[in-house]
Amino acid sequence: MAPKEARRMKRKNQPERHSLEGLEKIRKLERDTILCFKRYDTIINVDKHIEEASGNPIALQEMLKNIAVMASDLSSGQLCFQYAATAKLSFLLSIENPPIHEVIERGCVPRLVEFLGEQHVSHPNLRLGAARALSQIIYCGTLEHAKVVVEDGAVPKFVELLTSENDDLQELAVLALGSVATKSIGYRDLVLGHGALTQLQYLLEKYSEPSMLRSSTLMLQNASRTLAILCNGSPPPTFDQVKSALPTLQKTYSLASTSWSSRGCLQGCLSGPLLSVKCCPELQVVEPAVRIVGNIFRGSDSQIEKVIAADIIPPLVNLLQDEQYEAEVKWEAVCALSNATLRGSKEHIKYLVNHDCIAYFCEHLLCPDSRTQRLCLVGLKNVLKVGEAEKGNGINLYAKMIKELDGFSKIENLKTSPDTAELKTVNMSQMQVVGNSSPTIGQGQVVLQLVKDRSISPRRLVQADVAWTEGMPEAVAAVIVRNYQGRVVDGFDYKNFKLLSFGR
Repeated sequence: MAPKEARRMKRKNQPERHSLEGLEKIRKLERDTILCFKRYDTIINVDKHIEEASGNPIALQEMLKNIAVMASDLSSGQLCFQYAATAKLSFLLSIENPPIHEVIERGCVPRLVEFLGEQHVSHPNLRLGAARALSQIIYCGTLEHAKVVVEDGAVPKFVELLTSENDDLQELAVLALGSVATKSIGYRDLVLGHGALTQLQYLLEKYSEPSMLRSSTLMLQNASRTLAILCNGSPPPTFDQVKSALPTLQKTYSLASTSWSSRGCLQGCLSGPLLSVKCCPELQVVEPAVRIVGNIFRGSDSQIEKVIAADIIPPLVNLLQDEQYEAEVKWEAVCALSNATLRGSKEHIKYLVNHDCIAYFCEHLLCPDSRTQRLCLVGLKNVLKVGEAEKGNGINLYAKMIKELDGFSKIENLKTSPDTAELKTVNMSQMQVVGNSSPTIGQGQVVLQLVKDRSISPRRLVQADVAWTEGMPEAVAAVIVRNYQGRVVDGFDYKNFKLLSFGR
């Protein structure tokens, strides 16, 4: 073809080529426009899309595929994109098997921590979404996951949020700090070191005011639970770290029922007795508070002295006489008092006796919970030891009090169990009112039954130096010989067992 003809044909086909290129540009523009509209729809109507994903597995999977896009949106600098991404991440981290690892790997945590800061105080929804997402990572994740959040500076930010004017932010901060503290002792001390205890006390004081009780039940429960976590652990925090919480604990003891609107108000134990209102069995604020005191009672004499000086014992004892409290709360109260008798000095135990702890130990000996029975036995044993050391005119006054309260007969009626059998027998010699020359037949029968059931080591029985009724040592000895003769049991050789080996 001649050059002239070729140029003519090229000019002839050029409009068609330009037309195709133009159509392609138009189609691309339309596609980009549609994608843009869809993208902005997911941003503007983010709540709608989250609701759809919560009930549609396909929509949920599609959202999970876009975590990388969400991570990019967090750093976009555009508030609407940041809020939508935060809301979606918060939702995804709340589902079953949340994508915690991918969220961390995409670098979302530093941006979420940043959103908690004061510079975003005018954007409460953004802060709420970030706080919720980080709380889920800490609560549902492993120690390594929590470590990422902590190392990015979330703890001081959450402590600052405890003073926020937004109640939802305060509640999320309380939950997050409690979750951090449960991960390790080091993190518990880190939370304490940033002043969380002081702020939690402020919240408990604030929300326990009579005007606030109607709507603050959940906050009180969460704050008291986190307070208990901060005072717990092995090893426990130093007393100086938690002693400031004692006045607040006094108020949490006296919280009324969850129907706060009718008669809900507080009275600190320092200013007077607890309110004589009926407490709801579902009350969940008291239990953590009692647990805190029980932990402190495991400490030194000086620590116990400070608890006593704070006048916490009377309301603790009063918990045991209110039938409206759940068994778990009463167990915590008995545990605290039992710890006090175990670690306390003679003066401390005298103080407990003066506040009727013997009566309540005796009263709860026959409760259905074997744990409580055991704690009551331990408490009575420790009280009796002090009574024996302090007895005047040959009489153990504390043993006399137990007898008058029908405590000994209740102990005899306890069912034999691994939890209580040995304690019952070990205490036999102490549970005699000194000067009473006629030990009861019932006690010997209990010992005999324990030996028959093999619930008590004969060696411990020998060491107990039990006071016997006539004929009872021979009966017990016969059972031991029948069960153990010719054997070495518990390090004790029964081959040459003789009646005089015990009970004399």
